Amino acid sequence: MLLVTPVLEQHRLVLSEEQRRTLTAHPDLIERAAVPRSTIPAVTHVDYSARVQTVDDRHGRFHRLLQAFQRVTGCPVLVNTSFNLAWEPIVHTPEEAYHTFMQSEMDALVLEDYVILKPEQPLGLRPWASSGPQSESLEESPWADPVTGEPLVMSSRAAGNPATGASYPVEDGIPRLYVRDSPRTSEGDITDIVKQFYETTPFPNYDDVDNRRALVEKARAGTFARLLNEQIPYDARVLEVGCGTGQLTNFLAIAHRAVLGIDVCLNSFQLAQRFKTDQGLERASFAQMNLFRPGLKQSFFDVVISNGVLHHTSDCRAAFAAIGRLVTPGGHLIVGLYSAYSRKVHAVRRAVVRLTGVTSPWLDPQFDRLATSGKRDAWFQDQYHHPHETSHTLDEVLEWLQADGFTFVNFIPKPAPGVVLGSREQLFAPRCAGTAVGRMVSQVAHVSSGYREGGFFTVIARRGRETS
Repeated sequence: MLLVTPVLEQHRLVLSEEQRRTLTAHPDLIERAAVPRSTIPAVTHVDYSARVQTVDDRHGRFHRLLQAFQRVTGCPVLVNTSFNLAWEPIVHTPEEAYHTFMQSEMDALVLEDYVILKPEQPLGLRPWASSGPQSESLEESPWADPVTGEPLVMSSRAAGNPATGASYPVEDGIPRLYVRDSPRTSEGDITDIVKQFYETTPFPNYDDVDNRRALVEKARAGTFARLLNEQIPYDARVLEVGCGTGQLTNFLAIAHRAVLGIDVCLNSFQLAQRFKTDQGLERASFAQMNLFRPGLKQSFFDVVISNGVLHHTSDCRAAFAAIGRLVTPGGHLIVGLYSAYSRKVHAVRRAVVRLTGVTSPWLDPQFDRLATSGKRDAWFQDQYHHPHETSHTLDEVLEWLQADGFTFVNFIPKPAPGVVLGSREQLFAPRCAGTAVGRMVSQVAHVSSGYREGGFFTVIARRGRETS
């Protein structure tokens, strides 16, 4: 790769008038480079030169591959590039090669004598498509009647229950499986109140994300989302409960992984669905439903994620149990909740905002981290004007896990003072839950910093395997 040589005249292309106008109108190098100049445009520079490598019969198998490619296509040249994604080092093991293959839009991977085709790789879920009837069998389908629990048959217009004749609409590719059945409180129907709040203020919005690359960069900037993407198996059945505008659902579906996101708020879904459609994320699906009456089969999903939603429900404990029943035996549940310790700091700030109407960086350090006014508005509405929230302790959640048949796996932050979340952490590797004193010390230690993310902690648990 040390030599640059001119492309032969017979391989050069004559530029059309339209292409010449493009070159004149767009002096930017990227625009100029996009104009094809030869029969091998991928390697031809703007001055008709190319940096080439040559291969002869001393290279045996690789030389025969190029000859076979030429017989099929008429072209004896293949592009040679590094095998890695932009944010990764070059692969050097079969495992890393497969990971990059599944995280990218590559169609095929060749490893020695093995040819691996992307369409043949298993998916835990068949992505929901609104263009026709479901292609999976009822056993493979996640959909269930939110009232009776019986299987639903999906079409582009409706979800039907063959046993009862009940039907639910499918509009704009989104199954509407929402039914009113939530615990009532003295405040009224909290689900309806929260639904109305997010219809007005979708959270988070897409102000700073306009394509899949931007979404990947944003998600990878947060360690937790990056680790989820790296460690959730590609063939897992993944559900995000309370997905909001669907950024995590869309991000996890960029890889060859099917993900279903559910929420009550239609306005948020429209943002999620628009981004999905614009970016061609066919493996992401969305559905509207009440998490107390989910239109999904129980014991079906390998990974259920609900990060920052349950504490906005009328009964966090009942909601925790409801989504836990969706996890298959041996599968994992990931739940994010407000900390009863750290949230007290935020409660003071919230009172100041409500009394004074002031919203500024000195009240909330997160203010300066949000790139656009839309993101800042959404953050402050969610954090300081939300109509309902609860907070909880690590010990409280451990009791829930034990009662519901789950085994503790991980807390973030840890149940003892120390590193909050390591960049190489194995999220699903079982850890010790620590002692009651250690957990209390850990929660107190994070009071001073926990408010930066709203006083938040995440629990990961594994559902016990059922025995006959």
